[in-house]
Amino acid sequence: MRTGVFHESHGSEEQLWDSPTARRWMLAFVIALFALPLYGSDYLLAIACIIGIHIVATLGLNVRKELKQNHGVVHGGAIASLIDTAMAFAIITLLAPGEKVSTVDLTVSYLRPLTKGRITARARVVRSGRRLFVVSADVFGNDGILASTALSTYIKL
Repeated sequence: MRTGVFHESHGSEEQLWDSPTARRWMLAFVIALFALPLYGSDYLLAIACIIGIHIVATLGLNVRKELKQNHGVVHGGAIASLIDTAMAFAIITLLAPGEKVSTVDLTVSYLRPLTKGRITARARVVRSGRRLFVVSADVFGNDGILASTALSTYIKL
């Protein structure tokens, strides 16, 4: 098994992701790029990756009026999206080249309402099996107090 980042003798993209070390370096590089918001639905929410290291990821989101429901608190769907994205980033560090995952279930317990400041989600892979990943996450308000907690299962596609 090769462990280098790229083997010129093969002249292909064959092995950018050959080792866990290479994946962590690549993730660190990607994280450096994510001072900007992510794309897709994450772009609409303006989720920014703060840190992502082997099996752990922390993402943040600034509260805006577009994310609040009619009672002035952040909508549960926005918090769930932040959690799901943080969990996916934690799993990325464990995937082999070409592997993909999808959420099977997501259970969120909302412990207190959030109305302003920055929301931070910290996700951690609890268990990594051949096909399934179990991931937990905690969401904190601007004051550092726990606001939500979640547990999720992902499956390799």
